[in-house]
Amino acid sequence: MRAVSWVVSVVFFVWLSACGSPQCSVTNCDGCCDASGSCRAGADVLACGAGANLCEACSLGSSCVLGRCLLVTVNTGGGGNATGGGRATGGGSATGGGSATGGGSATGGGSATGGGSATGGGSGTGGGSATGGGSATGGGTGGLCSAAVLDCGVDLTIATLDLKSNPAPVGAIVTSLSAGTFSSMVNATGGGISPTSSYVYARFTRTGITQLAITDVAALASLDWDIAFRRSIIRLNGGDSGPSCVAAVAIPSGTNLSTVTSVSTGANWVSDSVFSPAPACSFTPDGSGLGSLPLTAVSSWYSYTGCVAMTGQVFVVRARDGGQIALTIDSYYEPATSQTTCNQTGTAGTASGGTIRFRWRYVN
Repeated sequence: MRAVSWVVSVVFFVWLSACGSPQCSVTNCDGCCDASGSCRAGADVLACGAGANLCEACSLGSSCVLGRCLLVTVNTGGGGNATGGGRATGGGSATGGGSATGGGSATGGGSATGGGSATGGGSGTGGGSATGGGSATGGGTGGLCSAAVLDCGVDLTIATLDLKSNPAPVGAIVTSLSAGTFSSMVNATGGGISPTSSYVYARFTRTGITQLAITDVAALASLDWDIAFRRSIIRLNGGDSGPSCVAAVAIPSGTNLSTVTSVSTGANWVSDSVFSPAPACSFTPDGSGLGSLPLTAVSSWYSYTGCVAMTGQVFVVRARDGGQIALTIDSYYEPATSQTTCNQTGTAGTASGGTIRFRWRYVN
């Protein structure tokens, strides 16, 4: 009898081994499937992936972030760079979106001011043609800059800005044109006070503003977008927010949008400064008093005194293609009438936040 039991146990073990684990698929795996058909978490550099796709091994210097292999580089000085007229680390300087290495200034091999001429790398004005350094047309390949590496790395940027891997809903921007000025309304609610979706990414054009269907993670490597909206945070594609050189200058307080016709040659173009210079990379708040929101080039569009109140600040944004766009934010709350109440009383009542209305127009 004991021999029979032993035989039955062996047979059962062999049968169970033959069955094995269920085949990896979207029904049982949120990570990635390895070559043997097993589900992996998808967060390892040797087995990175999501959605039950085949796992991949990330290349040297990359990290697995939200199921994607992304290059992670921290600039530790020794020349430094500056995007869109922003900060320069390690002794380098940059004017008008150039980069600097080893203490000198250089764009396309020479010096550049305001995206203008470059010696040794050809000339490029407003994203136009470049001689000896390749072509630069509009917002595509070329423009005022090429893709830059985020000084403080992809991982820290994703965590600090609470970036998501799912895009914002399509149709989030509605725009109209009247007497040469565009009026745009952005559904920047992000899914609620605790956002569940990506920023709304957009590119300025002479015929309107175009929403781009990209995720937060993809935007960190994209030159296609100029501006991004989510809740009360408005980012520009440059500095610590993205690889491009989009920057802004704040026009003196009290200026009306309609009176802005140009930007002075010595204007102080700044880019988003979410962190202090590398390698410290400490968080830089926007000064609103909330403490948890990052400093961007256009953070002063509002103040917080119990609600998001408008400052009326006018900015000029310089896009990667050289276009200069004057803009001002008019309201944050829905219905828009609640914005007036907020501005006057410091409370918005039961109004919902995250519907951004702004006016803008080209000044060059």
